[in-house]
Amino acid sequence: MSEFNPYQAPQQDVVPRSALIDGEFVLLEKNQDLPDYCLKCGGESSRRYKETLTWISPWLLLAFLVNILVFLIFYFFTKKSTTIRYSLCTEHVRVRRIRTATLSALFFGGALLVFAAASQESAVAIVMSCSILAIWLIALVAWPRTVRIHKYKEKIFWLKGANAGFRERYVREPGH
Repeated sequence: MSEFNPYQAPQQDVVPRSALIDGEFVLLEKNQDLPDYCLKCGGESSRRYKETLTWISPWLLLAFLVNILVFLIFYFFTKKSTTIRYSLCTEHVRVRRIRTATLSALFFGGALLVFAAASQESAVAIVMSCSILAIWLIALVAWPRTVRIHKYKEKIFWLKGANAGFRERYVREPGH
């Protein structure tokens, strides 16, 4: 029989795995890494990503209506950030690259058209190029990120973006 070592790391999970899943959300503490399998499908991973996510209270957006300076002050004092590491399979790495390439092309194409239109002093060309930049801005905001924070409460982040396959594997497999 071995002696008790108070400095030894726990040999089993302290919190049951099922407690770390809340419906479609994965619950994480600050700066916690996710297991090394695809976040979107639960398959074998091909690439690991590190991302810093920030959460602000939805009520804070009301401060933006008052004044942008008030919003910025509250934002910097109330934001909650975490850095996570997650994995994606080959298929989802490809989807992420397409998204990044599309957003980059829209931005640089729109910016190039704005400069070209300004040099020609054509009102129609300026309106069209500004429309492309507006489409880029809408796509940037509306196109969902791979993973995002849905809620923050009592030092726990509710992470949205993990597929059901990932969540099932996360609960089923010991140790991550």
